[in-house]
Amino acid sequence: AQLTAGSFGLVTGEFSQRADRYTVYGGIRRLGGYRESSDRQYARIGASYDVLRSATRRLTASTLHSLRNYDDPGALTGEQVEADRRQQALPFRFDGLDERTHRIGLDGRQTTAWGKARVAFAADYRAADLLRTLPLAATFFDTKRRETEAGRLFASVQTEFGNLPLGGRFIVGVDGTLGQLDSEYRLVNLGPPEAYLGELDPESGEIDRDGNATRRALAGFAQLDLNPADAIRITLGARADGLSDRYTPDVPSDGETLSTDNSAISPKVGINVRYAQTATQLGRLYVSASRSFKAPTLDQLYDQRTYFFSPEIPPITISNGELKPQTGVGIEAGAYHRVELSRDVAVEASVSAYRIDMENELDFSFEILRFVNVAESRHDGIEVGLKAYGPRGLSVFGNWTRQDVTFANGPNEGNAVKAIPRDFFSGGVTGEIARGVFGSLLVTSAQTIFLDDANVVRLPDYTVANLRLGYRIGGAELLLNLYNVLDASYSATGFPDPAGSDVAFFYPAAGRTFEAGLRLQLR
Repeated sequence: AQLTAGSFGLVTGEFSQRADRYTVYGGIRRLGGYRESSDRQYARIGASYDVLRSATRRLTASTLHSLRNYDDPGALTGEQVEADRRQQALPFRFDGLDERTHRIGLDGRQTTAWGKARVAFAADYRAADLLRTLPLAATFFDTKRRETEAGRLFASVQTEFGNLPLGGRFIVGVDGTLGQLDSEYRLVNLGPPEAYLGELDPESGEIDRDGNATRRALAGFAQLDLNPADAIRITLGARADGLSDRYTPDVPSDGETLSTDNSAISPKVGINVRYAQTATQLGRLYVSASRSFKAPTLDQLYDQRTYFFSPEIPPITISNGELKPQTGVGIEAGAYHRVELSRDVAVEASVSAYRIDMENELDFSFEILRFVNVAESRHDGIEVGLKAYGPRGLSVFGNWTRQDVTFANGPNEGNAVKAIPRDFFSGGVTGEIARGVFGSLLVTSAQTIFLDDANVVRLPDYTVANLRLGYRIGGAELLLNLYNVLDASYSATGFPDPAGSDVAFFYPAAGRTFEAGLRLQLR
């Protein structure tokens, strides 16, 4: 069990109990929020039970239920952030979400002389009531209420064959999904900030759009793992996906029925070679290549939230029924090496480099407030990590990632794709400070983030430090977490004015905050 209290009214409680055949867990969380009108509440409870269990068979039933609601303070212009980063702009003062989710599942596994078999089934239900305001321009806003009900049935069958020639293992399986999304939009308000001075009644708004979307998906996959030599591992695999999506409108009654069918085959191949293994050293090299596939979600395809820019222009939707799946071809290579300098001191180093050429990358355009496909983009990256271990659990680490994610054609060819940091650093130290006292310090930094495709609007770079201290005695731990220790003023993300002005909107992150808690573990 764990109890925590902290800044801005934070209160949390969590528990879990595990026994021979069952697990029960749950938790609650309440947070007043760093910004005005940013309260959040969350609660969940779940359980699993082994209905059948023997040396070779297991059948587990599980369930999970959660509730959450939050107020959304919305985005602020750069000028508003400078004046008061904790404020809520007037048009967003009614925004928020109420949501509940329920899930049940069955998972069956059997071990035989030839391998393993697994069958899984799950059913999900989610209901949400969302009030959201979006700026159509720096001084013009659109507020709508959305009520949704979503259900999903999922089934999977997987078989694993072991003890094959060349140290082989073969996995083959099938996944199937049937999903449905009912969505209704109501008009709440539209206009400049002055239009939000009075009270709004989200219940009385006229229904603007109402409809039902469905998705049927079927996928087959196979993977062969080989160990032709003790130092070599080879992986060969492929996945075939087929999806059929459909949207049927109820309001307006003369709306267009939309449908989309997509399919893809995604192969992969990889090899891992151990080039060094002694009493004090271990080294591995690897290279892999794959083709990826990602279909647009039902919301990206069929979310019918509309925008009215003027009486002369027909309304447009945030969704795009003509979206194509995102595909990519990538290759990655890397190395890992560990050296033990003494019984208590060791050093690990890793490096990897990758290139992914994407086609039809899924993106959201703030210029037209709609989901779109980026025709072609290239993702080049290199990641370097170094970690050292010492006595008393001491470890020091540092990681650097360089990402060059650019448009490969079109009017923005060569520009960086928005919202992706070009350089990301993380580093820290963790270990035991004294008997029973432990702590850690983590520093992260994100550099060179653009918020538009033209690379004109840039998110300011930021660096954040987090500190954790704890005291352990028996089965109890006292914990103190300090976030953003240096009280850095930064925004996690943002977007330009959709109307094209020089104004940019930002989401300010919290300043210095703390959590203090008690964790108990009883056996």
